[in-house]
Amino acid sequence: MSREPTLSRAFFYSCAALIAGMGGALWGGADVRVAWMALGASAVFAGIALAGNRRFFVVAALCASAAFGIYAGDRALEGAVRNDIRSRVAMGRESSFTGQIVREIDLGESRANLTVLPEGVRDGFILVSLQKSRAYEFQYGDVVALKGVVEEPPVFEGFNYREYLEKERVYARMQDPFIEREARRAYRGVLQRAYGLVLDWKEVANAIIGRGIPYPQAPLLKALLFGSDGEMPESMKDVLNKTGVRHMVAVSGQHVAILIPLFLSLFLSAGMPRRGALGGALAAIILFIVFAGMSASAVRAGIMGVAALSARMLGRMSSPLRPFIFAAAVMLLINPLLLSRDVGFQLSFAATLGIILLYPWMRGRLPFFARKGFFGDAITLTISAQIFTLPLSIQNFHYVSLVSLATNAVSAPLMPVFMILGFAFLYASLISPFLGMLIGFPLSFLLAVFERAMNFFAALPFASLEGAAVSGAFLALYGAGVAWLIWTARKEGVPASEDVIYYTR
Repeated sequence: MSREPTLSRAFFYSCAALIAGMGGALWGGADVRVAWMALGASAVFAGIALAGNRRFFVVAALCASAAFGIYAGDRALEGAVRNDIRSRVAMGRESSFTGQIVREIDLGESRANLTVLPEGVRDGFILVSLQKSRAYEFQYGDVVALKGVVEEPPVFEGFNYREYLEKERVYARMQDPFIEREARRAYRGVLQRAYGLVLDWKEVANAIIGRGIPYPQAPLLKALLFGSDGEMPESMKDVLNKTGVRHMVAVSGQHVAILIPLFLSLFLSAGMPRRGALGGALAAIILFIVFAGMSASAVRAGIMGVAALSARMLGRMSSPLRPFIFAAAVMLLINPLLLSRDVGFQLSFAATLGIILLYPWMRGRLPFFARKGFFGDAITLTISAQIFTLPLSIQNFHYVSLVSLATNAVSAPLMPVFMILGFAFLYASLISPFLGMLIGFPLSFLLAVFERAMNFFAALPFASLEGAAVSGAFLALYGAGVAWLIWTARKEGVPASEDVIYYTR
């Protein structure tokens, strides 16, 4: 195979260099001076390429992309320190101001968070924490008057809550302030109005689930369908973490993998031509990602799904690694801090990379029971993902699930059932409460069975290894082992299945 530089290959490597440059700024301390040096190197290599050696155009592009990544990462770090909130609002003192609720209200078990953009502030938000009962009085787009103490988000032992919020451009918070609505749904522009309409649909869906599905299965179904896990009991979240299936309640590639063929079947059965059905599925996936709250994992999966559908419409399918790196680059251009301050993004990135690089190769090398069928695929996918996510899981959560292979083998076949029955339940309930009840009974039963099964696995004495830690020596040895696996897989030339582009955690 020719190794001459092609436009698609150069673009792929440039996206990877962009991500590497951001990592250098966020973790390695590279600043604008290093970016200028990389840009200078790019100019030198471009000159060599113009002199006759065209291969150096790719090197020039890599250096330029890395320079831009360093610059973007450095600017993101600077923006987290210097922003309108910290320059205009007096921290630690009582303040009065008006602002607009600019994000979906985050409902928890007993409390709720409102993201407010103060009037006159261009960059940055304030997180307003209220009792859940009070939050029902407000909606996305409302203009509210606030009075209370504005404070810096705290830094807890083992968890930097301040940096966690900074990646969302939230630089201050208020606890139970005086708050009243000044204007209802004061949308500013078409996009806010459209998003408000989507949230209205979501509110209707959540209300249907709350009426037709018993607790605690109702919040579990909301999380499975839309990734809205705020109302799930903390005990249930702990169980899902210990059993290694928490990814099921975060909208990801698994959801997109189920919905794409479902949408295609619906549009094709309605008589649409194949290209029209692909376009309809593309639009439906975009709408679903917006509906699900546009979390990092959802957006990444959506970009990959859109890229795959677009490639099918154009009749050009390629390795899933390229749309994956492209999706990551797009997301990090929008928000570079995801790379260093969002554990969910890091785990999603690592798991997807593991599936893309190792899953096709491992399918033929595991024991026979892990080669065939849905259970076998679930086991192989889980192993491929966990090889890449293990150090991150230990570093951030200090435990390792020892039952994840079994729990994923059990839960993987149930996920499509939950989603298909869940959406059928919502649609049927809109037509007739009785029809919704007919679907709601078996759905509630399956959700209860799933919950009982996960509780059983979590209660096993060997369910998880807690108190684990990562050392430098472990990282070096583990990294060498993973590199050897990747090298072996690439050497044997096992092609990646195009289905991997969808089924990513």
